[in-house]
Amino acid sequence: MEILQLLIEEEEGINNINAIPKIIPIIGMGGVGKTTLAQQVYHDASYFDVKAWACVSNDFDVATITKRILQVIPGLSREGNDLDQPQEKLWKHLSGKRFLIVLDDVWTEKYEEWTNLLKTFQAGAEGSVIVLTARNLRVASMAGARAYPLKELPEDACLTLLAYHALRAENFDHHTPLKSFGEKIVMKCKGLPLAVKMLGGLLRTDVDSHQWEAISNSRIWDLAKEEKRDPSLFDTQLSPSPPSSEEMFCLLCDLSQGLRNRKG
Repeated sequence: MEILQLLIEEEEGINNINAIPKIIPIIGMGGVGKTTLAQQVYHDASYFDVKAWACVSNDFDVATITKRILQVIPGLSREGNDLDQPQEKLWKHLSGKRFLIVLDDVWTEKYEEWTNLLKTFQAGAEGSVIVLTARNLRVASMAGARAYPLKELPEDACLTLLAYHALRAENFDHHTPLKSFGEKIVMKCKGLPLAVKMLGGLLRTDVDSHQWEAISNSRIWDLAKEEKRDPSLFDTQLSPSPPSSEEMFCLLCDLSQGLRNRKG
């Protein structure tokens, strides 16, 4: 709701200079739910003339990003792969229209690359918005926009999420022997909903307390503390560094294999 409100609020400052659309950066750790939040906003924001989504990642190529946007716009999707001048085509289509563009997983901190991409979006009407997701506050700074920091989920919310995905229940009231293990698992997930969801999927409909205990006490959780990590994977400058999504994914893969071995 806060993001939806930001979409329609008028904002003074750098974002109104030269008709550059409003930019809303959602910043947070990998696996904390940035993309999920952006998807919900994208789905619920129905008052734009044009909406488009592009996954950017670490390959910030203006032509490629522009073609990805064109490919998801109705009426232009069939032309996207054959365009010689994608920015010109997108400029003409956005001209005078209020649009919402989501740029998911932006890594670049190079101002020149960013401004080259923005040139196309200056054709839009007042009220146009670009929502971007990123892990690093420096991306928001580069974009000249105030960051919306997405914090980790509190443990009680994570516990509810785990109960839903593992047990298809709202809580552990009917599975009290598993609750203590669930609390321990949630604590080690460091507030990352993606990790909780994946573990819930691994434990789905499994009410064997031995499996829950094995995951909650697994030695694998300590690996993130013992092994060297690439700081760029989790440097958001927002909070202490829990395991990155890549590390958490590897941990979950190991835990999943362990479960299969135990069941086999």
